[in-house]
Amino acid sequence: MRGRWDGDGFVEDPNTWLLACTSGSQGKCVLWGYDPWGKTPDGRPLADFYRTCQQTVRAD
Repeated sequence: MRGRWDGDGFVEDPNTWLLACTSGSQGKCVLWGYDPWGKTPDGRPLADFYRTCQQTVRAD
């Protein structure tokens, strides 16, 4: 995935890549459409939805 995580959340960074396995929570959430770099139809960032998806997949 293009970007990185820091203490404040997901940061779009074209010079950094994050590798994620599709069997883990990060990869599953991207496959399900919760791209952390994406936006909702009304323009809100999907990063918060992505984090929620990860917590749901991990049953946190």
